[in-house]
Amino acid sequence: MEKNPSNSVNKKTILPIEKLRSVFHIPLKNSHIILGVGQKTIQNSMVEHKIERWPYRKIKSMKKARYELMNLQNNKYLKQRKVLLDDINLTIRNLYLDPNIPIQRHVKDARNYLCKYKHKIKKRTIHHKSKS
Repeated sequence: MEKNPSNSVNKKTILPIEKLRSVFHIPLKNSHIILGVGQKTIQNSMVEHKIERWPYRKIKSMKKARYELMNLQNNKYLKQRKVLLDDINLTIRNLYLDPNIPIQRHVKDARNYLCKYKHKIKKRTIHHKSKS
């Protein structure tokens, strides 16, 4: 009895890109649970759709930068806040469409500055608490 190749057990399941996009904001190790498939299915789908890396960390980083920028009080990016917020929101939208896109240089610089600025403020707060 010959096996029918179309009924093969090793047939790869590929998810539509829309399903993957719906969980880009979730870590890869948790996204397969939400979609109700195995982690290998998501990885096979990533290969099929030419997604180099799972975009969760990029998206999380951009959302964190947006939050920090919205809560700025006084620093060098205050005047550029509206433009940067628009650029960050556009970057987040674009990451959902194409997770392989690079982040624009000025957005990356602002994100790095905000991270250092927050760390500096946090350090200053801890330093003042230890003096009292």
